[in-house]
Amino acid sequence: MRFGRTILLTTFISILAIMAGCTQGTSEARLAQIDSLLERKLYDSARAELSRIAPSDLKSEEDIAHYNLQKTNLCFRNGEVLPNDSMIDISIKHYRQNGDKQKLARSLYFKGRTQYDRNETKNALRNLLEAAGIAKETGDDALKAKIYASLAYFNKRLGENRYALKYIKQALIYAEKIKYDKAFLIPGIYMQASDIYGNLKDTANAIAYIEKCIPYIEHTDSFGKANIYSGLANIYNVKGDFEKAKKYGDMSINLRPKHDTYYILSKTYKNKGDMATADTMIKQAIKTATPNYKMMMMAEIRKEKQGQGRYKDAAALGDSMMSLNNSITRRNQADSIIEIQATFDIAQKDRQQIAKLKHGIICIAIVAIALIAISIMKQYTQNALFKRKIRKAKHELQAIIDNYSEFKNILYNTLNAAAESNKGNAEDGPKAGQPEERPQETMAQAPNRAEGIAPEARQCLAEMYEMTDYVIINNNCIAKWSNDKTARFIGYCCCAIPGLNDKMENDYTNLTKQNKLMLIFIYLNKEKEDICKIMGLSESAFRQAQNRLKKKAKTAAAA
Repeated sequence: MRFGRTILLTTFISILAIMAGCTQGTSEARLAQIDSLLERKLYDSARAELSRIAPSDLKSEEDIAHYNLQKTNLCFRNGEVLPNDSMIDISIKHYRQNGDKQKLARSLYFKGRTQYDRNETKNALRNLLEAAGIAKETGDDALKAKIYASLAYFNKRLGENRYALKYIKQALIYAEKIKYDKAFLIPGIYMQASDIYGNLKDTANAIAYIEKCIPYIEHTDSFGKANIYSGLANIYNVKGDFEKAKKYGDMSINLRPKHDTYYILSKTYKNKGDMATADTMIKQAIKTATPNYKMMMMAEIRKEKQGQGRYKDAAALGDSMMSLNNSITRRNQADSIIEIQATFDIAQKDRQQIAKLKHGIICIAIVAIALIAISIMKQYTQNALFKRKIRKAKHELQAIIDNYSEFKNILYNTLNAAAESNKGNAEDGPKAGQPEERPQETMAQAPNRAEGIAPEARQCLAEMYEMTDYVIINNNCIAKWSNDKTARFIGYCCCAIPGLNDKMENDYTNLTKQNKLMLIFIYLNKEKEDICKIMGLSESAFRQAQNRLKKKAKTAAAA
């Protein structure tokens, strides 16, 4: 009983999940939920949920393939015979391309089942055999059991009971391996095995396998129970126990009126000599049967009536069969037209989606190109502005040096002293040509030594002094300086350091701000640790900056 409650609870949860997701969520999630209903044989619920998915909800080839697979599955379950394979072929083509072997095997399985219903037996067997081969590469034992059970069923209907027995044994092997939802599948395979053994006149095994279904009765739904009771009715007909056959046939009908059970009961009543009830049962069978099954029964009854000499009744049945055949043909033609239109709609939708995708890609490409162009222009403008600021600072300082020659010696000597100090070669006493004062003191006093110096020039010299003291003398970090301030510093250095400007312009190409700063500090003999501190670089970033500078050198000597 606990197993039965588990199945009911699982089914209830699945239905709740479907109800919650039927109006929201992706089509992919909704299709996956419908798969859950199909696995539990809740075909009516699955059909209702699938009908709520509009073609416009299918956003990808995967969704279209999955939808077609489920629709084919439900058409098959409903006894509908599709006129062609155009719908399921879309699924098969997609799953061959994306390598989903489980869904490819399922698609081939339903294609084979549908082809068999259209009497395309060779193609049906070919597709089922391919499905069996592909399914072996998956871990889906339930799917493998279904495929081999179908191969057994086809061969049983063709009278090839030896082949049927071979395949049903394979189905039994895989069915026994199923860990979950066993009760939904294995009773049907046991009944198939019972039928095949019955056809082979192996009554003992036929009875044994139908009796194996009995423990599963309480765990199965009404559909499964009805099938088991119908199988028991058939086997007791074979055994000649017509009372038990009637008992189980009635139990099956009470749960789910089905044409095959009515047909079995017609034989039961006929064997009991109750021809009136037998005729009533056969009429009910014909009334509720699928068109193909109805044709099969009508053919058997017509043959029987001919054998009894009831030629008028046989002729009337023949007329009914002709009318039914014409109806099936018309319906297939209508289905074919619908199928063609549906396929065209799907193809048209694919083309529209591709067109939208192409349009989107073109728009994205245009925007990307525009952004790249803007970025390049912005960078170019920033670089040009930066260079202009460097030139301005350089010209301002150069004008002061030209007008106040005494500053030139102070500036050069100060920077040379800083460079020599960085080498570690400075001595206690000043070298020849160096001022006796300390470099920063000399620079601080320089603007005050000239009379009549313009305020702009005084401001320029003061800033040069501050920068020299802050960076070159004390090795402070300039990573947070603005571009404007950094440009003035580079401009001042290019003017004040002999040969630096010529080196930048003649020995290197396309120097960036970082390249120029690196070159200045190398030119001033700064140690690696000092350069890292000033520019805010890690050791690895310093090596990268050094390598980038070397790559821009025009000559090996410059590098």
